[in-house]
Amino acid sequence: MSAPHRGTPYRLANEVATPAARSEGLEELLRGRLRILTLLAAITAVPFGVATLVSNWTRIRRDPWAAITIPPFALPMLGMAALMLTIWWVLRPGRPLVLRRLRVAEWLTISAWATFFVIVVAGDLRVVLTDVARLPIDLAMAHASMWGLLLVIWGVLLPSTPRVATLRNAALVGCTFLPDLVILASTAQRPEHLAVYLGAKTAMVLCYAATATYGGYRIEALRRDAQDARQMGQYVLTSPLGAGGMGEVYLAEHRLLRRPCAVKLIRPDQAGDAATLRRFEREAQATATLSHPSTVQVYDFGIADDGTFYYVMEYLHGETLDELLRREGPQSPGRTIMILRALCGALQEAHDRGLVHRDLKPGNVMLCELGGVRDMVKLLDFGLVAAVRGTTADLPADATGTEATLAGTVVGTPAYMSPEQVGGDAEVGPASDLYSLGAVAHALLTGGPPFADRNPMQMMVAHLREVPPRVDMLRPDVPSSLADVVARCLAKAPTERFPDARSLDEVLAVCDPAPVAAREVRTVP
Repeated sequence: MSAPHRGTPYRLANEVATPAARSEGLEELLRGRLRILTLLAAITAVPFGVATLVSNWTRIRRDPWAAITIPPFALPMLGMAALMLTIWWVLRPGRPLVLRRLRVAEWLTISAWATFFVIVVAGDLRVVLTDVARLPIDLAMAHASMWGLLLVIWGVLLPSTPRVATLRNAALVGCTFLPDLVILASTAQRPEHLAVYLGAKTAMVLCYAATATYGGYRIEALRRDAQDARQMGQYVLTSPLGAGGMGEVYLAEHRLLRRPCAVKLIRPDQAGDAATLRRFEREAQATATLSHPSTVQVYDFGIADDGTFYYVMEYLHGETLDELLRREGPQSPGRTIMILRALCGALQEAHDRGLVHRDLKPGNVMLCELGGVRDMVKLLDFGLVAAVRGTTADLPADATGTEATLAGTVVGTPAYMSPEQVGGDAEVGPASDLYSLGAVAHALLTGGPPFADRNPMQMMVAHLREVPPRVDMLRPDVPSSLADVVARCLAKAPTERFPDARSLDEVLAVCDPAPVAAREVRTVP
């Protein structure tokens, strides 16, 4: 595992992706926007075309060419609707289209409407040219509004680079004056107040163009900001998976590999202080050193420019033991032994590396299906991990500082904390994890932790002073050999528990996994 990425921009993937990978998101966005625009254009053009056809039906019956020559040109309008529907169909999802072809479709659509507007405005201006002298501003507003609609809709809704947007808007602004040039060039006498008409039209068209350019830029910037907020390094966040005291977890996907993963992150405002961020970084560093099949695998970690710390781990499809107990209730002795043995392997590796989990509980253990194999056990969340004195050779140099865990500080989950955790001992060793593992075994076999139905403070006091009831007293079908193991794990003194997770695993291996016949509840001698 490499050092964390510090100062990593959210869009790091854009620096390493191929051009095809970088443009894929823009392709889908442009395809979707073009389909919406062409469908709306077709839906709008059909009523106008039909209305023009109906209103001029008498004249069209006498002269069929009138359907093409009378503004606003009924048949050309219907032809535009057919063209828009054709482009909409060509852009259907599932049809492979590269960004270059999508840009061709974009320019074809814009060019078709620009050409149509030039023809419509030229035809209208030929009829109402005398009105320029009488109503120059009104006529300028009417002609400019058509182009303004095209400028604003295309400029705001279609994602483009500033260069492409400027080029497109400049081309449309130039097209707005083509009808005036054509008609005025064919007219010998210039109408009065022509300068007022052209000035007003120019001012309005430039205002529309500026609105389209700025609006398109701002919307595209907001879209990119929203996209950036969903990215962390080379990973795109898709949906939240959960949140806890040490941060938020999101389902994510690698930008290039398309591999699902889980990203855990904590932002500076959630941390509250630098010590919490150091603890979060230590969690990633500690977990990254572990490779046991029952320990969640860490792929990457880093720190973003805004101080957000994140690390990426394998995405696990399954349920936590908490969820399992709520759904099924107490588990069979055989399944419990299987889960405990898997956790023993994960803990032994961590303890050999000098790490103590300190927050072992059903919520931090998952049963997953991996590679078609069910009930794969995974130990999660080393957020409260601590280093054992004298065994930190494998830890990163900055992961063992004493500032993150001070003597007298109580950390963990009350229902599953060891007595030494409750007492705030400065040195909480591997035996503490074995106590918590015994509490997890108690929950698996009975449905709840050793001191259930108490508030957190009462639970902590009970861990210090009370002997928990044996599981075979609460559930008579649990084999006594398994109940003895759980009772030894829950011993108050660390020296009375198993010497290590490996020893515990060896004893579990010979425990009877079959439930015994129902018997009378016996008292503890």
